[in-house]
Amino acid sequence: IEVATEPTATLVFIAKTKDGKPIEGAWVGLNPNVIRVNGGLFGDMRRSSEAPFNKQVPLPDVPYSTKTDKDGVAVIRNVPTCTGGLELNHPHFQVPLQDLKGWRNRNVHVSFNAGETNRLTMILEPKGTDFIGTDR
Repeated sequence: IEVATEPTATLVFIAKTKDGKPIEGAWVGLNPNVIRVNGGLFGDMRRSSEAPFNKQVPLPDVPYSTKTDKDGVAVIRNVPTCTGGLELNHPHFQVPLQDLKGWRNRNVHVSFNAGETNRLTMILEPKGTDFIGTDR
């Protein structure tokens, strides 16, 4: 029996400072083809007024996540082909404000093509250096 699977992609993410120094310990995660909000599909089902009637189990931890190593590199393999968002979390650094179609936020939009290695180098900034809603 042969089971044909959809070809996947690989993400090689590199986090650096403005001076080119690698950033270690940045959590990088993807939620391909899934809408996650506070641990559940389409909302946090565990805090619903219908909780006694809701038997859905929460989604598992994000399977497509890792942390950057001492060289600032994180590799995530077997990512389904999709277009979506990349999340990044670090105690001292943040994603610079993105301006996608006039909407300023810190979401990183990525697209994955089957069988390809996607390389993304991002210059992170220290937390608190700008604010959403200002012109800085």
